[in-house]
Amino acid sequence: MNLTRQQLKCFESPAKASIIAALRALGPSSAQELSQVTGGSTGSLYHHLRHLVGAGLLRVAEMRPAETRPEAVYELSAKEFFMRGSVGDQEYRVSIYRSAKNILRLAQRQYGQALDQVQNHPELEAAMRFNFVSARLSSRNLEKLKSEMESLLLAALATNDPDGDPIIFAGILAPTAYRTNRRNSE
Repeated sequence: MNLTRQQLKCFESPAKASIIAALRALGPSSAQELSQVTGGSTGSLYHHLRHLVGAGLLRVAEMRPAETRPEAVYELSAKEFFMRGSVGDQEYRVSIYRSAKNILRLAQRQYGQALDQVQNHPELEAAMRFNFVSARLSSRNLEKLKSEMESLLLAALATNDPDGDPIIFAGILAPTAYRTNRRNSE
């Protein structure tokens, strides 16, 4: 799903980004189940869930019986979300930056939690990777790399196993300020 400006703004909220990540990992879940994973109160969680449903990022998958009244079970409305608006649009560009910042903070937090758990669960270490690459690429190779990143993301979604271990995969591809500054000074 290519995100609209309204949908992209949802990712600017750390709480909303965390709910989306939790649903991606857990699959369809109730507010109570999500609050146990995200650590938020169910009251504030309902507020965010209503907003995410209203924006079209989540939907109610089912109503399940509960003690006092039926409870909603939420699911993502799409397998993937893409931030591909016009970067020439200042508001969209700011929103992409804020959203990326929140998503990377979430990835950082989850990576840190996994590092903390490695001592008690050494098998986690085999699944963890941290890579940082800075390279000089021709336009052709840049397009090839973008295509490969897209393939990796789609492969991760296509092979999604409900019984598998949840992972987070975050990647950023951007020209460096060094190149931009050098070009501007020439």
